[in-house]
Amino acid sequence: MTTKPASLIPHGLSAIVIKNTCSGFVSTDGIINSVKAEIRQKYGFKALGDGAYSIVYAHPDHKNKVIKLTLSRTDGYHQYIEWIELAKNFLPKSYQRHLPKIFETKKLRRGGRITVLERLSPSKDWCGNNPHYNSISEIVKEAGHQYRLCFDLNMFNSMARRSKSNGQRKDIQVITDPWCESF
Repeated sequence: MTTKPASLIPHGLSAIVIKNTCSGFVSTDGIINSVKAEIRQKYGFKALGDGAYSIVYAHPDHKNKVIKLTLSRTDGYHQYIEWIELAKNFLPKSYQRHLPKIFETKKLRRGGRITVLERLSPSKDWCGNNPHYNSISEIVKEAGHQYRLCFDLNMFNSMARRSKSNGQRKDIQVITDPWCESF
């Protein structure tokens, strides 16, 4: 008998996301601020950033992970996460390294999502000088079109994975959230 590994998603967080999930932008109607206040009061989590649809928190138990709360059921991030899970089966490793590492994801009732993924750093070179990064960007763009989503890759939706090669720091560009709903 195998035991199921413990969830990386803190208990009770799903209820907050379900209660606050909506359609469209969540940044413009005060939802993000109320969710941040509730999570700060209940958990004391440190918010690292937010956008039109989501909030990202430092994981309280794993310094190399973050928790992303997607509060909109219409955000393209849902499809992106599902596409990444499929892409692991067919993309070469040289391309996969430009996709975020997902440790756990849970799509919730009413359409919200909680995703635990690797902690990345702000990118200094979001355009990418790497031919594999440029190629995977095109693949991601085409895949998004298949889902009828807008391609939204910019400096806010690309981050860096810090690594060292031969003792020197080398940043690897990672496409974090390239699709948004069609307008």
